[in-house]
Amino acid sequence: MAGQDWRADLNKAFARFDADGSGRIDRGEFDQLLDALGSPMSAQDRELGFGMIDSDEDAAVTIFATGSEVEIAVNAQKDLSTAGIAVRVVSVPSYELFEAQSDDYKAAVIGNSPVKIAVEAGIRMGWDRFIGADGIFVGMTGFGASAPYKELYEHFGITADAVVAAAKAKLSV
Repeated sequence: MAGQDWRADLNKAFARFDADGSGRIDRGEFDQLLDALGSPMSAQDRELGFGMIDSDEDAAVTIFATGSEVEIAVNAQKDLSTAGIAVRVVSVPSYELFEAQSDDYKAAVIGNSPVKIAVEAGIRMGWDRFIGADGIFVGMTGFGASAPYKELYEHFGITADAVVAAAKAKLSV
């Protein structure tokens, strides 16, 4: 994204497009917001909702995430990049839309990184289509806990540190 603190950049840009103060922007404003932030998402990715948040072409690691977990993926990408490991972060908003795409498009989104990781504050079900049977899943393994989400993320190990550790272990770094 545009700056080192992408959340600050996003908040500033969002404020410019949220003229009525409703906290909502329309599709055209969303595209303008992505352009203002220097998003690498293609027009097709924008239409479908998939896209590389940050992408290294020859990435050793691809991290897939959805919703609030994208922040965890981006933070892990930053840490791994600092360690000299090339990383792609892919936003995955909908399994159903993904499955409706051509095989070529799906292959391009998944990429060929030797290490694939999914980050999800839910269960693994559905993520194997992105990470494969030998991929790494950072997410819930049980149910029944109730607490503020940040406490639950820490408790269940749904953190950027966990993603970094798993990627490095799989790469034997």
